[in-house]
Amino acid sequence: MSRISISQNRRHFVDQSGNPFFFLADTAWNGALKATDSEWDQYLSLRAEQGFTAVQFVPTHWRACEQPPHGSTYQEIDGKVVRNEAALQKMDERIQKIVDHGMIPVPVMLWLNNLEPFHQGEHAYMRQSVCNPLYSEKAMIEIGRDMLARWGKFSPIWFYGGDGDYRGREFGALMKRVGAAIFADSEDALVTIHPGGGFWPNDYYATESWYNIASIQSGHNEGADGFLTNGPYTYRWRDLKMPFINTEPYYERVLPDQSRCAFSVRRAAYWSILGAPIAGVTFGTASIWAWNREQNEQAENHSEEWISGPWTEWMESEGTRGLQILKQAIAALPWTELLPADQLLAEQPGFVDGANYIKVAAKPDESPVVAYSPGGDNVQLQLTREPAQAHWIDPRTGDKQEAAPDANAFILTYKKPDSQDWLLIVS
Repeated sequence: MSRISISQNRRHFVDQSGNPFFFLADTAWNGALKATDSEWDQYLSLRAEQGFTAVQFVPTHWRACEQPPHGSTYQEIDGKVVRNEAALQKMDERIQKIVDHGMIPVPVMLWLNNLEPFHQGEHAYMRQSVCNPLYSEKAMIEIGRDMLARWGKFSPIWFYGGDGDYRGREFGALMKRVGAAIFADSEDALVTIHPGGGFWPNDYYATESWYNIASIQSGHNEGADGFLTNGPYTYRWRDLKMPFINTEPYYERVLPDQSRCAFSVRRAAYWSILGAPIAGVTFGTASIWAWNREQNEQAENHSEEWISGPWTEWMESEGTRGLQILKQAIAALPWTELLPADQLLAEQPGFVDGANYIKVAAKPDESPVVAYSPGGDNVQLQLTREPAQAHWIDPRTGDKQEAAPDANAFILTYKKPDSQDWLLIVS
Protein backbone atom coordinates (compact mmCIF):
# COMPACT_ATOMS: atom_id res chain seq x y z
CA MET A 1 0.00 0.00 0.00
CA SER A 2 1.24 3.50 -0.85
CA ARG A 3 2.08 5.52 2.23
CA ILE A 4 3.71 8.91 2.42
CA SER A 5 4.80 11.18 5.25
CA ILE A 6 6.31 14.63 5.63
CA SER A 7 10.06 15.00 5.22
CA GLN A 8 12.34 15.83 8.14
CA ASN A 9 12.68 19.44 7.00
CA ARG A 10 8.85 19.64 6.72
CA ARG A 11 9.04 20.94 3.13
CA HIS A 12 7.89 17.99 1.00
CA PHE A 13 6.66 14.40 1.15
CA VAL A 14 8.63 11.16 1.30
CA ASP A 15 7.61 7.60 0.59
CA GLN A 16 7.96 4.59 2.88
CA SER A 17 11.65 4.29 1.98
CA GLY A 18 12.35 7.93 2.73
CA ASN A 19 12.65 8.91 -0.94
CA PRO A 20 11.21 12.25 -2.10
CA PHE A 21 7.60 11.94 -3.27
CA PHE A 22 6.32 14.53 -5.78
CA PHE A 23 2.63 15.22 -5.24
CA LEU A 24 0.97 15.42 -8.66
CA ALA A 25 -2.76 15.16 -8.06
CA ASP A 26 -5.61 14.98 -10.52
CA THR A 27 -8.98 16.44 -9.59
CA ALA A 28 -11.86 13.99 -9.91
CA TRP A 29 -14.31 15.49 -7.44
CA ASN A 30 -17.28 13.55 -8.81
CA GLY A 31 -15.34 10.57 -10.11
CA ALA A 32 -15.65 8.30 -7.09
CA LEU A 33 -19.36 9.18 -6.82
CA LYS A 34 -20.48 8.96 -10.45
CA ALA A 35 -18.13 6.61 -12.30
CA THR A 36 -19.09 3.07 -13.15
CA ASP A 37 -16.65 0.38 -12.04
CA SER A 38 -15.18 0.07 -15.52
CA GLU A 39 -14.91 3.86 -15.91
CA TRP A 40 -13.08 4.15 -12.60
CA ASP A 41 -10.61 1.45 -13.64
CA GLN A 42 -10.08 3.13 -17.00
CA TYR A 43 -9.53 6.52 -15.40
CA LEU A 44 -7.12 5.32 -12.70
CA SER A 45 -5.11 3.12 -15.05
CA LEU A 46 -4.41 5.98 -17.44
CA ARG A 47 -3.69 8.56 -14.75
CA ALA A 48 -1.22 6.19 -13.07
CA GLU A 49 0.43 5.51 -16.43
CA GLN A 50 0.69 9.27 -17.00
CA GLY A 51 2.62 9.73 -13.76
CA PHE A 52 -0.04 11.17 -11.48
CA THR A 53 0.56 10.27 -7.84
CA ALA A 54 -2.71 11.32 -6.13
CA VAL A 55 -6.44 11.70 -6.82
CA GLN A 56 -8.63 14.38 -5.20
CA PHE A 57 -12.31 13.44 -4.81
CA VAL A 58 -15.49 14.03 -2.83
CA PRO A 59 -16.83 10.96 -0.96
CA THR A 60 -20.20 12.50 0.02
CA HIS A 61 -23.09 14.24 -1.73
CA TRP A 62 -22.29 17.91 -2.43
CA ARG A 63 -23.45 20.75 -4.62
CA ALA A 64 -22.14 19.23 -7.88
CA CYS A 65 -23.62 15.80 -7.10
CA GLU A 66 -26.66 16.12 -4.86
CA GLN A 67 -27.87 12.57 -5.51
CA PRO A 68 -24.96 10.15 -6.08
CA PRO A 69 -25.93 7.02 -8.04
CA HIS A 70 -25.11 4.79 -5.07
CA GLY A 71 -26.75 7.10 -2.55
CA SER A 72 -25.43 9.57 0.02
CA THR A 73 -22.75 8.07 2.25
CA TYR A 74 -23.75 10.25 5.24
CA GLN A 75 -26.76 12.36 6.13
CA GLU A 76 -27.96 14.04 9.30
CA ILE A 77 -31.67 13.41 9.86
CA ASP A 78 -33.49 14.64 12.96
CA GLY A 79 -30.20 15.24 14.71
CA LYS A 80 -28.80 11.77 14.01
CA VAL A 81 -26.10 10.69 11.56
CA VAL A 82 -27.48 8.16 9.09
CA ARG A 83 -24.96 5.97 7.27
CA ASN A 84 -25.74 4.35 3.94
CA GLU A 85 -23.71 1.14 4.21
CA ALA A 86 -24.12 0.21 0.55
CA ALA A 87 -22.84 3.64 -0.54
CA LEU A 88 -19.99 3.44 1.97
CA GLN A 89 -18.95 0.02 0.71
CA LYS A 90 -18.90 1.35 -2.84
CA MET A 91 -16.71 4.23 -1.69
CA ASP A 92 -14.43 1.71 0.07
CA GLU A 93 -13.99 0.00 -3.30
CA ARG A 94 -13.29 3.26 -5.11
CA ILE A 95 -10.61 4.29 -2.60
CA GLN A 96 -9.05 0.82 -2.61
CA LYS A 97 -8.74 1.11 -6.40
CA ILE A 98 -6.81 4.38 -6.07
CA VAL A 99 -4.34 2.68 -3.75
CA ASP A 100 -4.14 -0.41 -5.96
CA HIS A 101 -3.02 1.85 -8.80
CA GLY A 102 -0.19 3.21 -6.64
CA MET A 103 -1.70 6.63 -5.98
CA ILE A 104 -2.62 8.53 -2.82
CA PRO A 105 -6.33 9.12 -2.09
CA VAL A 106 -7.20 12.73 -1.24
CA PRO A 107 -10.83 12.84 0.01
CA VAL A 108 -12.69 15.96 1.10
CA MET A 109 -14.16 15.28 4.53
CA LEU A 110 -16.63 18.17 4.81
CA TRP A 111 -17.43 20.25 1.74
CA LEU A 112 -18.75 23.33 3.51
CA ASN A 113 -18.78 26.29 1.14
CA ASN A 114 -22.40 27.45 1.46
CA LEU A 115 -21.38 30.28 3.77
CA GLU A 116 -21.10 34.04 3.48
CA PRO A 117 -19.94 35.57 1.19
CA PHE A 118 -20.90 32.65 -1.08
CA HIS A 119 -24.60 33.43 -0.57
CA GLN A 120 -24.35 36.67 -2.49
CA GLY A 121 -25.13 37.55 -6.10
CA GLU A 122 -24.59 34.78 -8.63
CA HIS A 123 -24.03 32.24 -5.85
CA ALA A 124 -27.39 32.88 -4.16
CA TYR A 125 -28.77 29.55 -5.40
CA MET A 126 -26.50 27.83 -2.90
CA ARG A 127 -28.79 28.90 -0.06
CA GLN A 128 -31.44 26.41 -1.17
CA SER A 129 -29.08 23.64 -2.22
CA VAL A 130 -29.51 20.34 -0.40
CA CYS A 131 -25.84 19.62 -0.90
CA ASN A 132 -22.89 21.14 0.99
CA PRO A 133 -24.73 19.94 4.09
CA LEU A 134 -24.18 22.16 7.11
CA TYR A 135 -24.12 19.41 9.68
CA SER A 136 -24.37 20.13 13.38
CA GLU A 137 -21.10 20.22 15.27
CA LYS A 138 -21.84 16.85 16.82
CA ALA A 139 -22.58 15.31 13.41
CA MET A 140 -19.45 16.82 11.84
CA ILE A 141 -17.32 15.19 14.52
CA GLU A 142 -19.09 11.86 14.21
CA ILE A 143 -18.85 11.79 10.41
CA GLY A 144 -15.21 12.87 10.42
CA ARG A 145 -14.25 10.23 12.96
CA ASP A 146 -16.16 7.59 11.04
CA MET A 147 -14.32 8.48 7.82
CA LEU A 148 -11.02 8.45 9.63
CA ALA A 149 -11.69 5.03 11.16
CA ARG A 150 -12.96 3.62 7.88
CA TRP A 151 -10.53 5.12 5.36
CA GLY A 152 -7.49 5.94 7.47
CA LYS A 153 -6.06 2.51 6.56
CA PHE A 154 -5.61 3.83 3.00
CA SER A 155 -3.15 6.50 4.27
CA PRO A 156 -4.88 9.43 2.53
CA ILE A 157 -4.17 13.12 2.58
CA TRP A 158 -7.30 14.58 4.14
CA PHE A 159 -8.90 17.74 2.81
CA TYR A 160 -10.67 18.50 6.09
CA GLY A 161 -12.83 21.23 4.50
CA GLY A 162 -13.56 22.16 0.91
CA ASP A 163 -13.94 25.39 -1.02
CA GLY A 164 -14.76 27.91 1.70
CA ASP A 165 -13.31 30.60 3.93
CA TYR A 166 -12.36 28.69 7.06
CA ARG A 167 -10.94 31.54 9.12
CA GLY A 168 -12.00 33.46 12.17
CA ARG A 169 -15.02 34.22 14.29
CA GLU A 170 -17.70 31.64 14.93
CA PHE A 171 -17.14 29.39 11.93
CA GLY A 172 -13.36 29.30 12.20
CA ALA A 173 -13.58 28.53 15.90
CA LEU A 174 -16.07 25.76 15.13
CA MET A 175 -13.77 24.22 12.54
CA LYS A 176 -10.85 24.27 14.96
CA ARG A 177 -12.91 22.49 17.61
CA VAL A 178 -14.20 19.91 15.18
CA GLY A 179 -10.77 19.29 13.64
CA ALA A 180 -9.20 18.81 17.06
CA ALA A 181 -11.93 16.33 17.99
CA ILE A 182 -11.68 14.34 14.74
CA PHE A 183 -7.90 14.04 14.62
CA ALA A 184 -7.17 13.91 18.37
CA ASP A 185 -5.86 10.34 18.22
CA SER A 186 -4.34 10.43 14.73
CA GLU A 187 -0.94 12.06 15.04
CA ASP A 188 0.28 10.55 11.75
CA ALA A 189 -2.66 11.82 9.67
CA LEU A 190 -1.84 14.23 6.83
CA VAL A 191 -4.38 17.06 6.98
CA THR A 192 -5.01 20.35 5.26
CA ILE A 193 -7.95 22.50 4.17
CA HIS A 194 -8.85 22.92 0.51
CA PRO A 195 -9.84 26.60 0.71
CA GLY A 196 -11.94 28.69 -1.60
CA GLY A 197 -10.16 30.67 -4.32
CA GLY A 198 -7.91 33.41 -2.97
CA PHE A 199 -8.27 32.51 0.72
CA TRP A 200 -5.25 31.90 2.97
CA PRO A 201 -6.33 29.79 5.99
CA ASN A 202 -2.93 28.36 6.83
CA ASP A 203 -1.76 30.92 9.39
CA TYR A 204 -5.07 30.57 11.17
CA TYR A 205 -4.63 26.79 11.59
CA ALA A 206 -0.84 26.65 11.87
CA THR A 207 -0.96 26.31 15.65
CA GLU A 208 -3.30 23.31 15.47
CA SER A 209 -1.33 20.11 16.11
CA TRP A 210 -3.41 18.16 13.56
CA TYR A 211 -2.87 20.62 10.67
CA ASN A 212 0.34 19.94 8.75
CA ILE A 213 0.03 20.94 5.06
CA ALA A 214 -0.40 24.51 3.75
CA SER A 215 -2.66 24.73 0.71
CA ILE A 216 -4.26 27.33 -1.51
CA GLN A 217 -6.72 27.43 -4.38
CA SER A 218 -5.44 30.10 -6.74
CA GLY A 219 -8.63 29.85 -8.77
CA HIS A 220 -9.80 29.82 -12.36
CA ASN A 221 -9.56 33.38 -13.59
CA GLU A 222 -6.39 35.16 -14.53
CA GLY A 223 -7.40 38.19 -12.49
CA ALA A 224 -6.24 36.24 -9.44
CA ASP A 225 -2.67 35.92 -10.70
CA GLY A 226 -1.29 38.33 -8.10
CA PHE A 227 -2.48 36.07 -5.28
CA LEU A 228 -0.34 33.26 -6.71
CA THR A 229 2.75 35.28 -7.67
CA ASN A 230 2.93 37.65 -4.68
CA GLY A 231 0.48 36.39 -2.05
CA PRO A 232 1.31 34.70 1.27
CA TYR A 233 2.00 31.40 -0.52
CA THR A 234 5.21 33.00 -1.84
CA TYR A 235 6.65 34.14 1.50
CA ARG A 236 4.96 32.46 4.47
CA TRP A 237 6.95 29.26 3.79
CA ARG A 238 9.85 30.93 5.56
CA ASP A 239 7.98 30.65 8.86
CA LEU A 240 5.45 27.87 8.30
CA LYS A 241 7.35 24.60 8.12
CA MET A 242 4.87 22.62 6.04
CA PRO A 243 4.63 21.33 2.47
CA PHE A 244 3.02 24.08 0.35
CA ILE A 245 0.59 22.93 -2.37
CA ASN A 246 -1.73 24.72 -4.78
CA THR A 247 -4.60 22.22 -4.65
CA GLU A 248 -6.69 23.93 -7.34
CA PRO A 249 -4.94 26.17 -9.84
CA TYR A 250 -6.37 27.16 -13.21
CA TYR A 251 -8.54 24.32 -14.58
CA GLU A 252 -8.23 23.14 -18.15
CA ARG A 253 -11.68 23.55 -19.65
CA VAL A 254 -13.65 24.42 -22.75
CA LEU A 255 -14.85 27.84 -21.59
CA PRO A 256 -14.24 30.74 -21.47
CA ASP A 257 -11.17 30.61 -23.74
CA GLN A 258 -9.99 27.24 -24.95
CA SER A 259 -7.12 28.72 -26.99
CA ARG A 260 -5.28 29.90 -23.86
CA CYS A 261 -6.44 27.10 -21.63
CA ALA A 262 -3.42 24.76 -21.60
CA PHE A 263 -1.05 27.71 -21.36
CA SER A 264 -2.93 29.06 -18.34
CA VAL A 265 -2.72 25.62 -16.72
CA ARG A 266 1.04 25.41 -17.29
CA ARG A 267 1.70 28.93 -16.08
CA ALA A 268 -0.26 28.46 -12.87
CA ALA A 269 1.48 25.12 -12.26
CA TYR A 270 5.01 26.50 -12.72
CA TRP A 271 4.21 29.58 -10.65
CA SER A 272 2.93 27.22 -7.95
CA ILE A 273 5.93 24.93 -7.72
CA LEU A 274 8.55 27.69 -8.00
CA GLY A 275 6.75 30.10 -5.66
CA ALA A 276 7.43 27.99 -2.55
CA PRO A 277 9.72 25.06 -1.66
CA ILE A 278 8.66 22.32 -4.06
CA ALA A 279 6.24 19.67 -2.81
CA GLY A 280 3.87 19.27 -5.77
CA VAL A 281 0.83 20.69 -7.50
CA THR A 282 -2.70 19.70 -8.60
CA PHE A 283 -4.21 19.52 -12.08
CA GLY A 284 -7.85 19.56 -13.13
CA THR A 285 -10.26 19.78 -16.04
CA ALA A 286 -13.92 20.69 -15.93
CA SER A 287 -14.99 17.57 -17.80
CA ILE A 288 -13.21 15.18 -15.44
CA TRP A 289 -13.99 16.77 -12.09
CA ALA A 290 -17.69 17.01 -13.01
CA TRP A 291 -17.52 13.53 -14.60
CA ASN A 292 -19.43 14.61 -17.68
CA ARG A 293 -20.48 12.02 -20.25
CA GLU A 294 -22.18 14.22 -22.86
CA GLN A 295 -21.10 17.05 -25.15
CA ASN A 296 -21.96 20.51 -23.81
CA GLU A 297 -22.87 19.12 -20.40
CA GLN A 298 -23.11 21.64 -17.58
CA ALA A 299 -21.77 20.83 -14.13
CA GLU A 300 -24.60 20.45 -11.64
CA ASN A 301 -25.42 23.65 -9.72
CA HIS A 302 -22.73 25.56 -11.62
CA SER A 303 -22.90 28.43 -14.10
CA GLU A 304 -22.65 28.15 -17.88
CA GLU A 305 -18.89 28.60 -17.91
CA TRP A 306 -18.74 25.05 -16.54
CA ILE A 307 -20.10 23.52 -19.75
CA SER A 308 -17.72 20.96 -21.24
CA GLY A 309 -17.53 17.62 -23.00
CA PRO A 310 -17.17 13.96 -21.98
CA TRP A 311 -14.46 13.19 -19.43
CA THR A 312 -12.91 10.57 -21.73
CA GLU A 313 -12.06 13.23 -24.32
CA TRP A 314 -9.89 15.17 -21.85
CA MET A 315 -7.78 12.38 -20.39
CA GLU A 316 -4.90 12.99 -22.83
CA SER A 317 -5.26 16.73 -23.19
CA GLU A 318 -2.58 19.33 -23.83
CA GLY A 319 -2.82 20.38 -20.19
CA THR A 320 -2.22 16.81 -19.05
CA ARG A 321 0.87 16.60 -21.25
CA GLY A 322 2.14 19.88 -19.81
CA LEU A 323 1.92 18.55 -16.27
CA GLN A 324 3.72 15.35 -17.27
CA ILE A 325 6.57 17.41 -18.73
CA LEU A 326 6.65 19.58 -15.60
CA LYS A 327 7.03 16.52 -13.39
CA GLN A 328 9.75 15.04 -15.61
CA ALA A 329 11.70 18.31 -15.69
CA ILE A 330 11.55 18.75 -11.93
CA ALA A 331 12.41 15.08 -11.25
CA ALA A 332 15.70 15.57 -13.13
CA LEU A 333 16.74 18.28 -10.64
CA PRO A 334 17.67 18.25 -6.94
CA TRP A 335 14.18 19.64 -6.42
CA THR A 336 13.98 19.10 -2.67
CA GLU A 337 16.85 21.57 -2.24
CA LEU A 338 15.42 24.35 -4.42
CA LEU A 339 14.06 27.50 -2.80
CA PRO A 340 12.29 30.52 -4.33
CA ALA A 341 14.92 32.90 -5.69
CA ASP A 342 13.23 35.70 -7.61
CA GLN A 343 15.96 37.97 -6.23
CA LEU A 344 18.35 36.49 -8.81
CA LEU A 345 16.46 38.28 -11.59
CA ALA A 346 18.06 41.46 -12.86
CA GLU A 347 14.67 42.54 -14.24
CA GLN A 348 11.18 41.33 -13.32
CA PRO A 349 8.68 41.95 -16.17
CA GLY A 350 5.90 40.89 -13.81
CA PHE A 351 6.14 44.21 -12.00
CA VAL A 352 4.76 45.87 -15.14
CA ASP A 353 2.56 43.05 -16.43
CA GLY A 354 1.58 40.46 -13.83
CA ALA A 355 0.70 37.92 -16.54
CA ASN A 356 4.39 37.77 -17.50
CA TYR A 357 5.75 37.23 -14.00
CA ILE A 358 8.98 35.21 -14.13
CA LYS A 359 9.39 32.73 -11.27
CA VAL A 360 12.85 31.54 -10.18
CA ALA A 361 14.04 28.84 -7.80
CA ALA A 362 17.57 27.78 -6.96
CA LYS A 363 19.75 25.89 -4.54
CA PRO A 364 21.51 28.22 -2.09
CA ASP A 365 24.76 27.77 -4.08
CA GLU A 366 22.90 28.74 -7.30
CA SER A 367 23.55 25.37 -8.91
CA PRO A 368 21.09 24.88 -10.47
CA VAL A 369 18.88 27.91 -11.10
CA VAL A 370 15.43 27.24 -12.57
CA ALA A 371 13.38 30.02 -14.19
CA TYR A 372 9.97 29.95 -15.85
CA SER A 373 9.14 32.80 -18.24
CA PRO A 374 5.50 32.76 -19.38
CA GLY A 375 5.63 35.66 -21.85
CA GLY A 376 7.97 37.04 -24.46
CA ASP A 377 10.53 38.31 -21.98
CA ASN A 378 14.08 37.03 -21.85
CA VAL A 379 15.49 35.85 -18.53
CA GLN A 380 18.12 38.16 -17.08
CA LEU A 381 20.03 36.78 -14.12
CA GLN A 382 22.54 38.22 -11.68
CA LEU A 383 24.49 35.30 -10.26
CA THR A 384 27.41 35.12 -7.85
CA ARG A 385 29.06 32.31 -9.82
CA GLU A 386 30.05 31.49 -13.38
CA PRO A 387 27.44 29.09 -14.83
CA ALA A 388 28.76 25.98 -16.55
CA GLN A 389 25.89 25.38 -18.96
CA ALA A 390 22.23 26.10 -19.52
CA HIS A 391 19.34 24.80 -21.56
CA TRP A 392 15.72 25.62 -22.33
CA ILE A 393 12.90 23.10 -21.92
CA ASP A 394 9.81 23.49 -24.07
CA PRO A 395 6.93 22.98 -21.58
CA ARG A 396 4.64 21.88 -24.42
CA THR A 397 6.85 19.09 -25.80
CA GLY A 398 9.68 18.50 -23.32
CA ASP A 399 12.27 19.21 -26.04
CA LYS A 400 15.54 20.81 -24.95
CA GLN A 401 17.63 23.55 -26.55
CA GLU A 402 21.01 24.86 -25.51
CA ALA A 403 20.89 28.30 -23.90
CA ALA A 404 23.95 30.52 -24.35
CA PRO A 405 23.76 33.84 -22.51
CA ASP A 406 24.68 37.31 -23.67
CA ALA A 407 26.74 38.67 -20.79
CA ASN A 408 27.83 42.05 -19.60
CA ALA A 409 29.78 42.70 -16.41
CA PHE A 410 26.95 41.72 -14.09
CA ILE A 411 23.97 40.37 -16.03
CA LEU A 412 23.45 37.12 -17.94
CA THR A 413 20.70 37.48 -20.54
CA TYR A 414 19.18 34.25 -21.81
CA LYS A 415 17.23 34.91 -25.01
CA LYS A 416 14.11 32.80 -25.34
CA PRO A 417 13.68 30.63 -28.44
CA ASP A 418 10.34 32.35 -29.12
CA SER A 419 7.64 34.39 -27.37
CA GLN A 420 5.89 31.37 -25.82
CA ASP A 421 6.44 30.13 -22.29
CA TRP A 422 9.76 28.37 -21.58
CA LEU A 423 11.61 26.81 -18.66
CA LEU A 424 15.29 27.67 -18.23
CA ILE A 425 17.75 25.45 -16.33
CA VAL A 426 21.17 26.97 -15.49
CA SER A 427 23.72 24.63 -13.94
